[in-house]
Parts: sequence; C-alpha cells; structure tokens
Amino acid sequence: SSWSTNANHDMYSGGHAYYQVLLGDERFARQEHSSFFSLRNGHWNLLGLDTAYDEHALRDPQAAWVQEQAAASDRKLMLLSHHQPFSAYESDGPKLVERLKPVLDSGRVTSWFWGHEHRCLLYKPHLGVPFGRCIGHAGVPVYMWHKEGDPVPEPGAWEYRERFNTNPFEPWAKFGFAVLDFDGPRIKVRYINEDGVVNKTEVIA
Repeated sequence: SSWSTNANHDMYSGGHAYYQVLLGDERFARQEHSSFFSLRNGHWNLLGLDTAYDEHALRDPQAAWVQEQAAASDRKLMLLSHHQPFSAYESDGPKLVERLKPVLDSGRVTSWFWGHEHRCLLYKPHLGVPFGRCIGHAGVPVYMWHKEGDPVPEPGAWEYRERFNTNPFEPWAKFGFAVLDFDGPRIKVRYINEDGVVNKTEVIA
C-alpha cells in the first residue's frame, strides 16, 4: 500500500488535492483519509506526521498522539514528516520541536526522516534525534553550488552533492531517494541517485 504525509505545497491550494483526491485514492485506502498515521512491526513504530495543515507545526491531537504511541510499547520510533525539526541551512522548526519536546527529551525517537529542503543531508545526533535525515532531493530542479570537498555545516555529517553541468553557470543537483530495508531491530538505508547508483549506505539501529 501507499502512504503520504501532507506538505506545504499541498496546502497552497487549500489542501483539496491532498485531502480529497490523494487520500481518496484506493492506493491510499489503508491511510483511512487521515493525514497522520502509524506503521509498525515487532521492532519499529513509524509515525507519519502532518506538519503542513498548520505550517511547520503540529495541529492537535498529533503531539499527544505521538506521546501515546511512544508510551504504548518499547518499539523504536521513527518520525516521518515534510518539514524539518532542524537544519544546517534553513531555519529550524521551533514549533515542531516544542510540541514534541517531551518525546524527544525522553530519548524515545531513534530516527526522523523529512523533506522540504531540496537536498539529501545526514545529520549528527541533534536535539534528541540520533539519526536525523533530510531526503528532499526527489523532484524539484535546484542548483548545487557546493563541491564534494566543501565542509558540511553543523550539525550536518554528510551531504549528497553530485551534480551535472549544462553550462558553468548552472550546476544542477542530481535527484535521489532512499530505500529502507527492515531487518529486525536494524534498518539498512541505501541513498540512491536518479541513475540508480547507490551513493551511501548506513545502518540505523
């Protein structure tokens, strides 16, 4: 089945296409018309959040729902959202972090994957999140001005910076995506570019 989180671009036209068309599609039937959801197995609980109905924040009852999910079992938590809780390049998400502060402070969140910024960036442990990952480089052409050897701003650890040049003044960034393979308490993550080349792998546990 398919699952989707809400994003700021979905809300520019009032969210009608997201809430009515996408969530009404049979491919998203298991999401039950909800813009936030939980997926779980024996080891992990993945919580998809709606951070766009209220821009870069969480509308109730999501914050309380996340706390309830965290308290309900000892499964490892992974959060999925469009907006970032923190960033090496743009403003952080103070409203988002503040609403989830009890869960973040408890150490219950193992990983958080988000998009919004059109880049692929892996973070060092930060704000109570051991594995923070920005995976937003999938569909909007942007320039990549950084070179491979340039330092990654704090609290970043690694950034995918491959590009192709149509001319010296337009260094376009390559697109990419991530594939997560669940193996018990471990997740193997492959970061793959638009040509199908695996640029980096890691294990989240």
